[in-house]
Amino acid sequence: MILTLPVSHLINSNNFREVPGYKALEYKKEQPFLGFSGPCLFHSGNGVIDHDFIDYFDAILPYLTAHNFSHFSFDIGPAAENVKTEDYYYVAESEVLPYEEIIQIAAKRIDYVKARFDGIVALENLNYFPTSAYAHVCDPDFISQVILDNDVYMILD
Repeated sequence: MILTLPVSHLINSNNFREVPGYKALEYKKEQPFLGFSGPCLFHSGNGVIDHDFIDYFDAILPYLTAHNFSHFSFDIGPAAENVKTEDYYYVAESEVLPYEEIIQIAAKRIDYVKARFDGIVALENLNYFPTSAYAHVCDPDFISQVILDNDVYMILD
């Protein structure tokens, strides 16, 4: 376990050293890099099944590489390639994909990331909400299969 401090509008270059006990910094967007000598992680809110995940990853990769991020993580899901966000949860705008198709898409895209990013790749679970966008992807057996089959780390939300 790595105690991680998220860099945000609240935690920034003016105050991040005042917070005790953290061992790593977590970034969620491209922003000025803080002068921290420990590991830096990048978490994307984009899900591996999002229709534009590969384009997003290709666009963020130069930033990840330039700043030597040790970890890159992203969401395990959603269950549809096109979703919108309503009140902090996903709503499917395209068909919900079958379990096995999600497994196959995830594997292909995880392989793509692992072939290009030199650090640790991790997936974060999605919190469940009662919409079709969460079908399959919050099931513990599904999560376990994706993590183990693709030899990646897991981040608990």
